[in-house]
Amino acid sequence: MSQPVHLLTSSQPAPHGVQPPAAGRRLLWVGMALITVTWLLISGIGGPYFGKISEVTSNDQTSFLPSSAPSTQVAKRLGEFRTGSGVPAIVIATTESGISAADRQWVSALREDLADSPLTNRGISPLIPSQDGLALEIIVPLNAETVETGVEQLREQVAASAPAGL
Repeated sequence: MSQPVHLLTSSQPAPHGVQPPAAGRRLLWVGMALITVTWLLISGIGGPYFGKISEVTSNDQTSFLPSSAPSTQVAKRLGEFRTGSGVPAIVIATTESGISAADRQWVSALREDLADSPLTNRGISPLIPSQDGLALEIIVPLNAETVETGVEQLREQVAASAPAGL
């Protein structure tokens, strides 16, 4: 026994439970439009409230730590050590035989020359010796506007004046 075949055309009525293809597509488009309008309404109403999250939350790393924690204490005092909008360049003088008095004098003279340079901000660190006595370090804050050229000029100045062996 064969199944009855229904031809779906506009001239014949559709059998019970079967919609013509055009009606199905129309229903699909109406459903998608309703979903889009609902999404836009929810975003329009809720969107401005997402910006207010910052009023009730904190992104500060130290807010989760006790005030007696060393990192909290450092974060509170960090502003005291900043001397402007400089970018730190670290200059390290090393030797295999140990830092001599002449090496220390050269790094001190370099530090003074850099303090007068227009490349740097004020606040060059004092000489920082390594624990093993094989290196000296100074931190030179470069002007933020001239960082790229400042690094190159700093390298050239250090290389030109460095004594042999350092």
